[in-house]
Amino acid sequence: MIFESSEDQWRTGGILSGDSWKDERVVEVSQKLSISKLHIENKNRACYSTNTQMQSNICSVSIFINSFTSNPDIRVRIQNEKPQKKDNTCLIKEVDCIYWYIYKFCVIIFIRISSSSLQGLYLYKRGELLMNQRKSLKELNLLDKFLFDEAMDDPENVKTMLDIILSQNTNLKHPPQTEKEQRTSTDNRQIRLDVYAIDEDDVIYEVEAQKENTHNLPKRSRLYQGIIDSKLLPPGVIDFNLLNEVLIVMITPFDLFGHGLYRYTFQMRCEEVPELKLDDGATRIFLNTKGKHPELVSPELIELLKYMEHSTDEVSEICKSERIQKMHSRICQVKASEKTEVKYMQSWEEKILIKQEGERIGLERINRLNQKLIEQGRFDDLTKATSDSNYQKKLLKEFKI
Repeated sequence: MIFESSEDQWRTGGILSGDSWKDERVVEVSQKLSISKLHIENKNRACYSTNTQMQSNICSVSIFINSFTSNPDIRVRIQNEKPQKKDNTCLIKEVDCIYWYIYKFCVIIFIRISSSSLQGLYLYKRGELLMNQRKSLKELNLLDKFLFDEAMDDPENVKTMLDIILSQNTNLKHPPQTEKEQRTSTDNRQIRLDVYAIDEDDVIYEVEAQKENTHNLPKRSRLYQGIIDSKLLPPGVIDFNLLNEVLIVMITPFDLFGHGLYRYTFQMRCEEVPELKLDDGATRIFLNTKGKHPELVSPELIELLKYMEHSTDEVSEICKSERIQKMHSRICQVKASEKTEVKYMQSWEEKILIKQEGERIGLERINRLNQKLIEQGRFDDLTKATSDSNYQKKLLKEFKI
């Protein structure tokens, strides 16, 4: 049997030992085919390990040109394999794409579930922490808002405090009002006055115990002054001299103005003529419990400020003022009242609920921001927002959350 060409030898796969030159040619072609086939498989595996269709096609074309340009059958076989490999590559990419969407979907679901559970756990622990931080009623001082409001319901305590602060004898016309709300209209901000009182001369007193420095007390006192003034004249009155005198007093455990004084009194004066007063009837007084110039105020005022900051038996015993000691006796009765204790507990629980509601709204906004960043694949922004509060605010504004 004689092979007419190497193609016939490839088709039959036979090897004749009769013609040595033909045998050698057949062996050479067979070896080349085996080596090339192995080379193709290795190259294809190397290409597909990168999961890139273009690299795989380049490998296949390169092997085809270098090894089998003279073999039409092999050319046909490789050309038939190319689309198959291409399809496989596309299938791999489609599977990877599907896995990516499944992964992203699972991440979003996990974040929503975990964020809601973590949010609930956080709010629970936060409420528990706030409850543990709560002072008992007996530990409160007059600078604490609750005890201040309760103590100032007693006209005697208000009178004692005003008499010592203003060095006068104050006769109240009506019982004082605590937590008095005032508003000029439903569209404007309301204010809540700690203690609101009027004396027999129709002078209005507004007293605030401000334990924390909110860095806005001067303008806050201005707002209080304006809203109080707007309520003083009935409609149709054109004589502004009928406006009442108004004294606003703020008692703080810090030096708001930094001059070391126990007392800062502000009235309208002329800049060009400093001794010229405007006499508009408005006075604002800021008291500092940590003053350093006792020579500028009365010793009784200093004792009152110290007692307001530390309303204890030890401090009251040190005080020489009989009025402060009598005030302390009345405040001890307030602290010993079971009714006041229940009211204090309810007030504290309401305070916790308000804080938790604010924190819940804040957490929901952050969770919505995180979900949007994940959906858009903005993981760098997500990472940066966790450590940069200003950048987080910028993203919240960007997404209008």
